[in-house]
Amino acid sequence: MDNFIVIEGAVYSDNRLTATDILIYGIIASLTNNYDCYCYASNSFIAEKRGLSERQVRKSIAKLKQLNYLVVVFEKNKRYIYTYLSKKMKERNIANNLDIFHYPWLEEDD
Repeated sequence: MDNFIVIEGAVYSDNRLTATDILIYGIIASLTNNYDCYCYASNSFIAEKRGLSERQVRKSIAKLKQLNYLVVVFEKNKRYIYTYLSKKMKERNIANNLDIFHYPWLEEDD
């Protein structure tokens, strides 16, 4: 199996993001559970993947959340990180419950 990450054009072309922010987004996207469409990796695990500090990971996740590229949900003491194209968010009705995360294409049916 090949190891690679996919980063959407909207993310890598956003000049507000640093290379580290983009890399962390890509790592989170690559760790996203294929069935549930979320990532549950800890900041320390993400940091270790690329030799970053946990502080760098925290700052990047905060920026990605602020720019609506990620949504972080805590349920039953577990963190779920959703990328902005996650179709499961619509299915689980998370996107409709979070005003900070609303994109018209989540409303479209394929």
